[in-house]
Amino acid sequence: MAEDFAVFAEARLAEAQESAQGVIDGDYAGNPTRAEMELREIAAKRALLSEHAPDYIGMFGERREARCQRCITDRNPYPECWEDGPYPCQTLRITFAVYDSDPDYRPEWASSGEAVNAA
Repeated sequence: MAEDFAVFAEARLAEAQESAQGVIDGDYAGNPTRAEMELREIAAKRALLSEHAPDYIGMFGERREARCQRCITDRNPYPECWEDGPYPCQTLRITFAVYDSDPDYRPEWASSGEAVNAA
């Protein structure tokens, strides 16, 4: 599932980048300043994907279900929190919830919190 989520997220970011770059390059009528902000947002989301990459190695070197390497690291001082959730982590679930209407978005990627896209 971790690879599927990463592929999905990167595909959505690539689509957004192509659209924003088209505005900047003059291919579409739009606001180039807004498009430049969109490109910075895409870069920030890619940085989050990288920072919260999946980790498949357990404490004793065994292969396990993917877990977020950042969220595991941040929990080290709290041994009672070693049972973290599956990948994608809550940070990525919230960040990419904006794509929940995409036909390739999977229900298991939804945030466990309140609705993010409430209008």
